[in-house]
Amino acid sequence: MMTTKREQMENEGDSAVISELNIPLWSVISFSGVENSKLTYSQAIELRDKLAIQHITGLCIVTDRAAGRLRLRRQI
Repeated sequence: MMTTKREQMENEGDSAVISELNIPLWSVISFSGVENSKLTYSQAIELRDKLAIQHITGLCIVTDRAAGRLRLRRQI
């Protein structure tokens, strides 16, 4: 079966998304600040779940870049 250019691009895009999730560029933040950085997405999910059990509020997974902006904003 022959694939179209669009199908090839979609498949390549899927690979880029999957590989980005495996790169340690994710952070977990809470209302208190940045909980941890330089995590893979699956590590971030695990940490978020552990912190939720501890009743830490405002948990969110963001890129390290976004977490860095949060750190800068808190310093001002």
